[in-house]
Amino acid sequence: MTKHIYLLGYPIKESAAPTFMQAACDYLNLDIRCELWELEDTTQLQRVVSYFRKEEVLGVIVTMPYKESIIPLIDELDEEAQRIGAINTIFKREGKLIGHNADTTGFLQSLIHEGGFEPSGKRAVILGAGGAARACGFALANSGVKAITIVNRTLSRGHNLALILKPLCPDVQVMGYDDDRLKEAIQNSELLLNCTPLGMGAGSLEGKCPPIGGLIHRGQMAYDVVYKPLETPFMKMAKEAGAQTMGGLAWSVRGTAAALQLITHQESPVDIMFEAARKVAKERGW
Repeated sequence: MTKHIYLLGYPIKESAAPTFMQAACDYLNLDIRCELWELEDTTQLQRVVSYFRKEEVLGVIVTMPYKESIIPLIDELDEEAQRIGAINTIFKREGKLIGHNADTTGFLQSLIHEGGFEPSGKRAVILGAGGAARACGFALANSGVKAITIVNRTLSRGHNLALILKPLCPDVQVMGYDDDRLKEAIQNSELLLNCTPLGMGAGSLEGKCPPIGGLIHRGQMAYDVVYKPLETPFMKMAKEAGAQTMGGLAWSVRGTAAALQLITHQESPVDIMFEAARKVAKERGW
């Protein structure tokens, strides 16, 4: 019987993930179809999760905005996902739906391998405090960064994230965009990470940028988790300031590869996935 792996989120019609997931499954000769499940109506999430329990569904890759809200509807979280409070992967074990966060592995691998940036001992500023920020923050704290500053409009969400990170990285600050300390925090950091959806193409946030103009400095690594377009407004602003820039495509590929490996029990062909992802981006003019 053909099995199915779904990408769940909204909006995701333009996502490249099913294409490079399918490329991996085809390369491994697995009878698996990788498909989108775009869910706009959040009230239907419980019904959708019930469908995922069917035998023909092998697993699910979860993206925005469901990385946190789907958690109460599945059976278990592994230890790391419990600490992060967000997931990107649902796999099955003994008939149960288990939540995992492969975003941490994918982000760190992309930062080191594609970005050439070693975070140990560095200072990082994270813009945002949602599911992506949780995964990135946990990965950075676990890798030995010196300090983390969380910048978010809703300070309570920032403080909730700080509580997760402080056992691993005691020097964690939380501030808003209007905080007088923001300039110093960004200018003293080696890594500036945009974990907000601002700048994402084909939506209401397209063309928008976090309100940090003039604070990015030369030599800094500016990483945007958004990968469509390949060069976001945040990346353009950072490049003009002389910073090194990186988009989210590598994280998407590496995070999905880690998730796919957990679901299929096969080592993911990362090179094949990168090739397929770059081909999609070129064809679509990203």
